[in-house]
Amino acid sequence: MNYAFYGCNSLKFLDLSSFDTKNTIDMSNMFMECSSLTTLDLSNFITTEVLKMNYMFQDCSSLKILNISNFDLSKIDLSKNIFSGCEDLSLINFGKSLIKNTNNIFSSIGHYITLCANKEIKI
Repeated sequence: MNYAFYGCNSLKFLDLSSFDTKNTIDMSNMFMECSSLTTLDLSNFITTEVLKMNYMFQDCSSLKILNISNFDLSKIDLSKNIFSGCEDLSLINFGKSLIKNTNNIFSSIGHYITLCANKEIKI
């Protein structure tokens, strides 16, 4: 799945409700530079096997709301700059999220973000 939608800067809407991610181990750069997306609902993603999410949403500069409420991030080892350059991001709905390595995941965001979670998040 890495680089799946990389550089899709004209993409404004994406319906991934039937996207199968249960065997995915690398989601790095998946939505990188999707600069026209404003809302992204990935609540149906199964991430129990994912190990890498480096730069997953980097430079999604118009992204305001991100729903990753069912993400299980307990196996994530590489999560560098996940949200770097997401200048408009204001709400992230985390779920069962727990990230071990939070190396600059929110770099280049010069404002507060509301984090909604139903479990402890280590940031």
